[in-house]
Amino acid sequence: MSLTTFSTPPIDEVVFGVHFTSARALRTVDMGTFWSHVISEFPTAEDRPPLLFQDPGTDQPPLRRIWLHSLDGTRLIQIQGDMFIFNWRRRSESQDYPSYKKIIQEFLTHWNTFAEWARVKGGPGEICPQQFQLSYVNHISSGNGWDGPGDTHKILKYVSPINVALFQKVESLTIGIRGLLPNNLGTLDVTAKPGMKKMDQGSALRPILVIELNAVSGAVSDISLKNWFDEAHTCVLKGFLEITTDSAQQAWRGDL
Repeated sequence: MSLTTFSTPPIDEVVFGVHFTSARALRTVDMGTFWSHVISEFPTAEDRPPLLFQDPGTDQPPLRRIWLHSLDGTRLIQIQGDMFIFNWRRRSESQDYPSYKKIIQEFLTHWNTFAEWARVKGGPGEICPQQFQLSYVNHISSGNGWDGPGDTHKILKYVSPINVALFQKVESLTIGIRGLLPNNLGTLDVTAKPGMKKMDQGSALRPILVIELNAVSGAVSDISLKNWFDEAHTCVLKGFLEITTDSAQQAWRGDL
């Protein structure tokens, strides 16, 4: 299968995640110290609950998760006691996807800033990655080949048209697939489900089809961070091409 690029990819969000351990536990005060190193690029901070319960062996409460927003809201750094996450997010329909090559370099820059701060600038000490995660979230809006759950077969292979004699209208259709990636890279989860979204600020909610591909590594001691993300990205792209129909791909390439 040849890898392809789309002129109008349906990508809404890309997530790079690193689960880590550190020489000492990350503290609340550390969050503010790190923010001071990136505040010019990420001037807005927001508190969020942690994604996972951290350090079950300690009597300390789990550290909250902090969101650091870029000025235009398209970039997001998330940090909690055991995770560093970098997001690219589409903020309007007219915004172009900048390419994996650009986003991975941004992620590496911010990850290296975090790791250096932790090691030599008063942070919690040496950071040791334990697990990697790469997620692509795609939004297919109504009117672009999909007008509701009953049209899912127009976007995804392996989905048959719904028997209209059985249902007057299909209101929900959810799909989930999990498989092992080659070369011990980890697992890939693929989910598809309906959702609702405002296309732009001030617009009304419209139905969408959400297709998410989430790659998670196993043990990472035998592969570098950059190499894992590069290989996982290739697997995610191949997976997306495998599950989506030729007609949908033609539309995203601009062939229709």
